[in-house]
Amino acid sequence: MGKTLEVSAPIVMIGVENGKIVCNPWQMEVRRGENVQFNCASAFAVHFSGKTPFPQVSLRGSRSIKTGTIPDDMPYETYKYFVAVYENGQVLTADPDIIIVP
Repeated sequence: MGKTLEVSAPIVMIGVENGKIVCNPWQMEVRRGENVQFNCASAFAVHFSGKTPFPQVSLRGSRSIKTGTIPDDMPYETYKYFVAVYENGQVLTADPDIIIVP
C-alpha cells in the first residue's frame, strides 16, 4: 500500500508586536479547494463580515484553527476579515485580507 500524501494548508501566523496585531501574510492568496490555517499564541477569533470564502463566518481558538475547504465555485476576489486577539487583558484587532486566485 502506498502512503497518503498530506498537503499542508496555507498558514496565517497571527501575533502581537508593540501592542499591535501582526498577520503574516497580511494579504494571503489561496485557491479553490484549499483550507487555511490560522495560528496564534494567544486566544483569538477570526470573523468574515459580508462574504466569506469558507463554510463558517466566525472562527475561535486558542492556538490554531483550520477552516473548511474553499468551494470550487467561490468567486475570485478579495475577502476582508477581522482578527481579534486577547493579549494581556486587552482585545486587539486588525483587518487583513484573503484573496482567491486562479
